[in-house]
Amino acid sequence: MAGVIQLGDAIKFAELARTVYELGWSKEHNASKNYRDFVADVHTLQKSLEDLEDAVIRAQQSLLNHGAVSTDRLGGDRDSLFEIIGDYNGTLRECEQLLDDNRRYAETTGPIKNIGWNISVMPQVEHLRGRLQMHSSRIQHILKPFQM
Repeated sequence: MAGVIQLGDAIKFAELARTVYELGWSKEHNASKNYRDFVADVHTLQKSLEDLEDAVIRAQQSLLNHGAVSTDRLGGDRDSLFEIIGDYNGTLRECEQLLDDNRRYAETTGPIKNIGWNISVMPQVEHLRGRLQMHSSRIQHILKPFQM
């Protein structure tokens, strides 16, 4: 025979119900919105990398305009750049894999998909989002002197 529900049990059930509601129905935990936001973060890094490439091309062109010959080493130290920026290729590959594996969340989702996304995918998204932001931030620091 089951015992009487205690006050502590009722509080735990209420907390569980609130968590399920938040993960399934709240706008901030909507899987398709979070999927699209993550895609936007990937595009932000892409734009930063394009800006970096443009700055390098402008710097090389400036060197050529000021007497450097095309046989001079006009490229920078790629290893040092990767050391500063980090392994953005690896991060982008992981992002691509996560997005490909979870395409079903790109479309409108319901509570069950939202809960699945928030429990199983969102922790990975948050980790990768941090890495994307780190790469973008480091690229912006490198670009700062070229913007003057």
